[in-house]
Amino acid sequence: MKLLTTSALALCLAVMIGCAEGNAPSPDALATFENANNTVEANVTGMDCTGCSGSIESALTSIKGVEAAMADVASGDVKVALADDVDAEAVKAEIEQAIAGLSDGKFKVQTIAVSTAGDDHGHDHADEEEEGGNEENAGDEQASAEDTALEFTSYKVSGMDCSGCSTEVAFAVEDIEGISKAKADHKTGTVIVAFDEGVSSDDKREQIKTVIAGLSDGKYTFNN
Repeated sequence: MKLLTTSALALCLAVMIGCAEGNAPSPDALATFENANNTVEANVTGMDCTGCSGSIESALTSIKGVEAAMADVASGDVKVALADDVDAEAVKAEIEQAIAGLSDGKFKVQTIAVSTAGDDHGHDHADEEEEGGNEENAGDEQASAEDTALEFTSYKVSGMDCSGCSTEVAFAVEDIEGISKAKADHKTGTVIVAFDEGVSSDDKREQIKTVIAGLSDGKYTFNN
């Protein structure tokens, strides 16, 4: 009995170590992402162990055109590196479908977007790294927004703790009628909004507040 118990403990320990190691991206995967021109970035709920992230990574790397995949349990972020010669939007749809079909629908895709090297979207990796997304970037965004809108406003929103959060908030706010552009930065807790001509921030403030408060089960708080 003692031998059996010792063996069982050893097996459990081996499984735990294996899971921990499996959650770390390999050097080859990191190199692939470093050189990728097209990536898909998503935020997924339902991952609660390294087995979950591993199953997502395995499913996504089996999709044609996917060169590497990384899923992070803590943040829910999933990042996929694509080959240069694929239709990124088509592969993005396959990725979303694959995630939704795993584990009897346990995983839910909250946000998903294609990021191309050199683009300037709010969820672009290069944009996030540049000066930590601080006030200098916000000033550049304001100048750009003012070229196409009469009014530009910055709001403070708490609860954004990852790039997926920023993307979710920005997409939701930008979908509001009368708003021409929105960018959210989880590092500074800022949401920058450009309004269509003839629309003021006073007209849309309460609607923006309501939309943000309704995301992710009330995770975000509008502080203006």
